[in-house]
Amino acid sequence: MDTPKTYANSQVSSADMMRKYQDMILENQEEKEEVEEAKEEDTEKEEVEEAKEENDDDKE
Repeated sequence: MDTPKTYANSQVSSADMMRKYQDMILENQEEKEEVEEAKEEDTEKEEVEEAKEENDDDKE
């Protein structure tokens, strides 16, 4: 008769730690990319606003 295991392996293997670390790195890279994209969008919006202001100044 087999007895079921009632405990979980609480030892964290080095492979598990490495996977977790790699996941954290990937998440960090994705967040950095999102920040960079947001900065680029802001820059583009500022350029459009400046161009609009220049056009308004030229009309006057």
